[in-house]
Amino acid sequence: MADMRRLRDKIVELAHDRNGPTGGRFTASDLHTRLSRFHDGHAPMARATLYAWFAPDGVPTQALLECVPALARIFNVDEHVLWRAAGILPPEVEASSALAAGAHVMREAHREVAKTLAESGLSTAGEALVVDRILHARLDYRMTVWPVVRGERRPLHLHSWIVLEPMEDADTWRRSKTIQLEALPPLERRAYLREAVIREGLWRALGLQWRNHVPARFRHLGPSPLFIEVPVEERNRPAPAERPHEMLGVERILVLGAPWAHAELMAALMADALRFGSVDLRYLGYPSDGVAPEKEEFCRERLAVAPPWSVWAIAQRSDVVARLRTDLVRAASSHLVVAVTYDAQITEWVARHFGTRLEYVHKAVQQIADLADEIADHADIIRVHIADSDVVAGAEVDPHRMTDRARYLTAGVLNLLYERRMGPPVALWGDRFDDCRTGEEARARLPAGESWVRWVPRHVG
Repeated sequence: MADMRRLRDKIVELAHDRNGPTGGRFTASDLHTRLSRFHDGHAPMARATLYAWFAPDGVPTQALLECVPALARIFNVDEHVLWRAAGILPPEVEASSALAAGAHVMREAHREVAKTLAESGLSTAGEALVVDRILHARLDYRMTVWPVVRGERRPLHLHSWIVLEPMEDADTWRRSKTIQLEALPPLERRAYLREAVIREGLWRALGLQWRNHVPARFRHLGPSPLFIEVPVEERNRPAPAERPHEMLGVERILVLGAPWAHAELMAALMADALRFGSVDLRYLGYPSDGVAPEKEEFCRERLAVAPPWSVWAIAQRSDVVARLRTDLVRAASSHLVVAVTYDAQITEWVARHFGTRLEYVHKAVQQIADLADEIADHADIIRVHIADSDVVAGAEVDPHRMTDRARYLTAGVLNLLYERRMGPPVALWGDRFDDCRTGEEARARLPAGESWVRWVPRHVG
């Protein structure tokens, strides 16, 4: 059995070498990014898993051995150095050239297969792949799959939902495997489906997440239902290796928003228009219940060392944002920050719709406004505000109007970038904004409304 602690310690030692590729600086986030690049955008483990492995009291699993070839390349050492650290090779034995060559061929073949699968279907047919895994595991569930498409002027396929219900039909029979799975506690049932049926690699490649807030017709499934969300428009995008446009005056964009401000959607739309990479914290494999410390640590590390040509969003609870406040203000020196807030009726609807206290949502909105003012003391910032009149019908927020308005406001941000010679004209934004294009105009033309987008220069004096 390999000694995973020693292997981990060797990796940390190599990372702390000031003359090595990492310059003596080690973070789990940076290591995950480097592993992702080696594996064509899909690291062999979730970012949260890597954080847990390298925590002071963490113990890596044997899965870390899969990364040895990549780690050897990352730290510019021979593979046998890492195999030896793990106790697999005795000190006096070097890896034979035949063994190394054979292992290399097998790994390259595996990478090519994984790359072909990713390029041929993972980004567009995730729902079919998930359903296929469940059927081939001989699990007897009624599966409901449907796309969540929102927006009136330009419908966007945001994500898809897959819900699994145990069969109760007298015309069919539940096999013992399904009966045993249904007898497990809800969280164990989810873990089995993720790890043993769908498998961790596919789960992370597709960016899947469990949903607890489900439509009323599925509330009978109880807490922690088998309800999977597959991102489509909101999917994570890898950052390009080189400058995607000649007309760019910005490298990193950070979108801050209160819950349900659609900050994540705006980040995804900006990334698509600018050909940037994007990160949605919902689809990184972190636990869906409560606040994951690994998620906060990821945010801190990424705020400090974000890859170029990327846009991402932080739309977390007020207590999380409060703990990140210093890091967010400091990040304004390396990011263009976009802060998104909304009006009182939207605040009331969000609290009612998600079953939380009104003062919590109000505090989150005010916190973003206060944070934007603090950032403006140090750097330029873009302020975005969603007005009740543009999205509320009666006492309810219309999700289609909300999606439309988020898209228009994103176009407003892109207009500001173009006007300041920081981004391309509307003709290069892709088809998400076709309805905003008029003739040969370089700026998007936006419908009237009370919502607004403003460039706020750094406060002077």
